Amino acid sequence: MSLVEVFANTLSADQGVRQVAEQQLAEAGKDPGLVFALLDVIGSTGDLSVCMSASLYLKNYIFECWNRRSNNIEAGTGGSGSRNSQDSSFSDHANAGGTSIEKHGGVASGPVVLSVDQRNLFREKLLNTLVVVPHHAALTPLVAALQFIITSEPFPQAWPGLLPFVSQLLDSSSPKEVYIAVLCLVEVLRSYRWHDKASENRDQIIEAFLPKLVELGMSLIQGIPENQANLETTGEIIWRILKVYKQATASNLSPLLQNRNQLERWLNLFISVITVVGDEDTSGSGESAAGASSVSSSGSPTVGGGSGPNSASHSRSSSSVSIGQGLLELAAWRKCYKWSFTLVNLLFVRYSVIPELTKRSPNQDLVQEHAIYHEFSQLFITSFAPEVCKMYIDRVRGLPRTVSLKQTASPEVALARSRAQRLIILFFVNCLQIESLWTIVLSELDMILNKIIFSNLRMKERDLYSYQYEPDQFFYEQEDQQEFLFSTKVTAGTFVQALVARRASVALPGVLMTVNNILEIQLNNLTDLECCLDVDAALQIMISIAEAPPTARSPIILNQMGKFINNYILPIFHKSNQLFLYSRSFQLIVTYASIIGFGEDVLKPICENILKCLDSTDDVLTKINAAIALEALLKYDFVVQTQSPTIQHTMEKILELYDTDVVSEKLANVMEVLVSTFSRELIPFAVKLCRHLSSQLLRILDELRENQEETQARGGQIDYEFLDEKADNAQHILGTLSTLLNSFQDYGQEVSGLEETIANMVKPVLDSGEVDLYPEMAELVDIIILTNRSVSEGLWNSVFNSFYEAFQTQPEASIEAIILSTTNFVAYGGAGITKERLEKIFQMIHYAVNEPQVELHVKKNASQLIEFILIAIPDSAAYSITDLIPFVIQMPGRSLNMIVACLYRDALRSLTANNNSLVNMFDELLSEWTRATIYGRELKVNIGAALQVVSLRDDNLVSLEQRIALFQFIINKVELVRPPLTTSTNSAEQPTQNTFEFVTEPYSFARVEDESSQIEEELPPSLDAAIDSIDIRTMYTKIVNELATSGPEYTQTLVQSLSPHQREIHTSLLQNPH
Repeated sequence: MSLVEVFANTLSADQGVRQVAEQQLAEAGKDPGLVFALLDVIGSTGDLSVCMSASLYLKNYIFECWNRRSNNIEAGTGGSGSRNSQDSSFSDHANAGGTSIEKHGGVASGPVVLSVDQRNLFREKLLNTLVVVPHHAALTPLVAALQFIITSEPFPQAWPGLLPFVSQLLDSSSPKEVYIAVLCLVEVLRSYRWHDKASENRDQIIEAFLPKLVELGMSLIQGIPENQANLETTGEIIWRILKVYKQATASNLSPLLQNRNQLERWLNLFISVITVVGDEDTSGSGESAAGASSVSSSGSPTVGGGSGPNSASHSRSSSSVSIGQGLLELAAWRKCYKWSFTLVNLLFVRYSVIPELTKRSPNQDLVQEHAIYHEFSQLFITSFAPEVCKMYIDRVRGLPRTVSLKQTASPEVALARSRAQRLIILFFVNCLQIESLWTIVLSELDMILNKIIFSNLRMKERDLYSYQYEPDQFFYEQEDQQEFLFSTKVTAGTFVQALVARRASVALPGVLMTVNNILEIQLNNLTDLECCLDVDAALQIMISIAEAPPTARSPIILNQMGKFINNYILPIFHKSNQLFLYSRSFQLIVTYASIIGFGEDVLKPICENILKCLDSTDDVLTKINAAIALEALLKYDFVVQTQSPTIQHTMEKILELYDTDVVSEKLANVMEVLVSTFSRELIPFAVKLCRHLSSQLLRILDELRENQEETQARGGQIDYEFLDEKADNAQHILGTLSTLLNSFQDYGQEVSGLEETIANMVKPVLDSGEVDLYPEMAELVDIIILTNRSVSEGLWNSVFNSFYEAFQTQPEASIEAIILSTTNFVAYGGAGITKERLEKIFQMIHYAVNEPQVELHVKKNASQLIEFILIAIPDSAAYSITDLIPFVIQMPGRSLNMIVACLYRDALRSLTANNNSLVNMFDELLSEWTRATIYGRELKVNIGAALQVVSLRDDNLVSLEQRIALFQFIINKVELVRPPLTTSTNSAEQPTQNTFEFVTEPYSFARVEDESSQIEEELPPSLDAAIDSIDIRTMYTKIVNELATSGPEYTQTLVQSLSPHQREIHTSLLQNPH
């Protein structure tokens, strides 16, 4: 069975036939000689499917096996390398193996190794196959294999025959051979872009081939009139020539390409392609292929190849092809069109404008980086850019001012034209930075604004469809323009912003005049859709002006914006029935509201129209933009006062928008601002508002769950865009609820009425698996608890149990939010703590403290929760906090603060827990403890814990020396939190009455090993309050007096260990216990 038949069988619909063929092919996979047979099949078979399968298999085979080496194969020898490669019989290659091939190509497995001779032979045969392959589509995997080989080895040393082969093909009269040569050059130069290869080799290749390519490209352009039958092939070759230039200039510009003569020739090629392909874009006279626009090689550049733009070469000859006749319908020519514009901009921006501008940069590294292009930059900007700019202006002049809504061109052609216009606009944007080029643009600025800027800002049929039927997508494109930087509309807006920002004094009056002229004419015809589209584009220009802040604050804007709104914006609401114009008007109001002030004469009618649109229109985007406009105007007291009586009704209307697909962060912001501004007025509406938002949240979570279930059921791809959108909407709702509850914290009764609503949301949120929602949900629970200052049994049963269930199923994802909320449950819900609940809390704490993947701040929160429990929660009949001390002591991740809290709670139980484990390490603990940096209220707990240890007189637990060290530690820490005593040689003269004040210091963990990383944050309110209640002076007096009674000798030993200054502090504490 031949190899061709085997590949044909691998594509069979019969599974049995397919499996047999795949097994046969797999067994041949271990024979390196198979690669030569594959090339024979690819180069000779007439069956496209077989050819594609074989070429894909070969590509994967080379990717897998090319870099394998074997010490057993000597250079010039080796296995199948000497076989007759012309025999493509499958039986010659079948051997044991186990690889299958799929329709997209398989991968050979096993120790397949190609010898040096086999590699050399394969390279040679691959090049020959590229020339003879009968199917164009099969070239793609073959070229990928070629590129892989080039980048895998030193080039050109490892493949010395490739470049001579390319040179030979370039001189061929066969278009296919020329195409293959250019294709190979693209891959050769591509390899220098991503791999660290000698730049000298790259420059030598550029010098050897690019002059030939530019001449080839120009000859192909000039031959179009006589070569109409091969337009597609010609386009393919020119496209690849342009790709060669792209790869040659991707990382830097070689000396040859900086040469004036070469620059002129390549620019002539780019401009010729633009002229030939794109003249059907314009309504001007255009040029013929034979007399295409060019850059002169003599003197200063000219357009037209003669002495100037009016030279005879501009006229159309009878023998010329109709310029652009159907060329944009061909994919290759659309690529040529795009890349010609792109490469002109590359030379202009990267290698001319940027080096020119960096000359004046204070950053000398930046100056040095671009210094090599300063000469080229000067050449391009002074000699070539002006002519390119004029040529682009001529093209823009030929454009219609407006484009009919009914698009006659195919989508591909329309997209190609749009991309070309975008690149022209970008060229103009950069011209604004160069004085000589700005002069050229200024001379035609009005025409540029009207012909290419205005027309691209004007909505097309697709935009209107999106506005009406895909409002979520339309709103997203409007609000997140950074995601659409490569759209022509966004680029047109960028031009306006750059124009008024850089050339405001000259350009701004003209731009405003253009807008005024449009509005003056079209506002009287607002029943006509085309006129409304003109008005919409004019408003977009005004919005773009406002997005250049220094310009927006110019006197022209500040003094006339109120008049502009009265004259041009407000009439829209009375004269037009096009709701997209209402929406755009609100967008303009929002933009300017942040930078200028409006008077009451303007604010009143604006607010009336906002309420009217919220109340009476069904258009989602109009309502959303009206709501956003209302939020923007709330900075005016007048607006707040006028909206106050109807705010409940307004909120109901805005709430309805949550039932639509367009729920954005901005809408959530509107809700939050309204709630915080009108909290008192919205009290009666609070419960209804909260329940409505809750129902919206639960609906979104249901949609997420159903989508996940459907995806799993059908085994399809996950729709991440849908999931992200819904999760964002849910997060916005939770944020609004948080603002709502925070605003009503002073109205405890109303918030208490929302407890059940919030509690019912917790489990669905946690079950959703949307981790980003957990902190937001926990915050709502915290607000309820903090407002009520208590935890109801209902919250314990529903919310806390849901927290624990989430911890069991997804501990890493949920622990952060759970620990924070649990702290409030413990602080304010002491009456509801049971032994079972306490055990659950300690399970969660244990995980947070000990698991390495838990983040540091979460460990800190868990540690503080333990401290709070040990310090502040009393034992009860149901449970004993002291019984939990052994649990804490044995935690691998316990902190010093946690141990101190245990000692404070019960020093004896702490020291004897877990077979005296703390006693066995007490020397280490004491060293860390006494050297730790301790601040503020933490001092109370540390002093209290140390007093508890000192009160123990069991040498088997803590030695006398250790207790003496702790007693001195206590006195030193007390010294830190009291005014220093005045030193005197006569102690009897020291004051007997001293005032002790604890110094408020930032809270930090005691970390001896890294004091520089101390976390200086305030304690959580619950722990802070618990520590505040500790009376450390009374505790000190009580314990020392008890020791003096029960063990006077021990007490005397402790006191005698003190320094004179420390004894003064000790005496003062005893004399002033309160």
